Amino acid sequence: MGYEYFPTEIGKYVIYKVDSIVYDDFYIPVKIDTFSFLVKEMIDAELEKTANKKTLRVVRFIKKTDTTDWEINKATMHQLTTSTAERVEDNQRYIKLIFPPAENKTWNGNAYNTMGEQKYKYKNVNKKIELNTFIFDTTLTVIQQDEENLIEKFYIEEKYASGVGLIYKKNTSLKTEVSGNIKSGFDVTYTITQFGKE
Repeated sequence: MGYEYFPTEIGKYVIYKVDSIVYDDFYIPVKIDTFSFLVKEMIDAELEKTANKKTLRVVRFIKKTDTTDWEINKATMHQLTTSTAERVEDNQRYIKLIFPPAENKTWNGNAYNTMGEQKYKYKNVNKKIELNTFIFDTTLTVIQQDEENLIEKFYIEEKYASGVGLIYKKNTSLKTEVSGNIKSGFDVTYTITQFGKE
């Protein structure tokens, strides 16, 4: 069914390196800022369990540099049902995965929130990939958004590995001039650097 793409074991964690580029058109020329930091997400507790549903609390930590300590950023909620993997972010519920996963299968990732329909799509289901220093034998990709015209570009992609969960995310939201020069927006990438269980 593919449930192993969305782990539910207490203590499991993933650490990501986050690289962010922000384009600010308040300045002329456009000001470009880059940020890099670490994020750790750990399954902290099981909140509810029934025959068809498991609800988990996931705690998010941030580490600004290698020499600083982890700081608690916020807690989110994961929910695994027989047909969906869901995540609550800033009081909005998203359907991250549907089961069983299949190539080019689509669904409305915003079906349980108020943000309007957003078609998610599976790509490269059950594929082996190399990412950072890791080799993951079984992964899939979810294209959450892929829209581009002469003045805008929106792209969101997530990759999941069996037994690990989310291993990569790219979120691009840019406004451009017709010439192609970027006016404003951001480009954020999460890449796994470590995973395990505490």
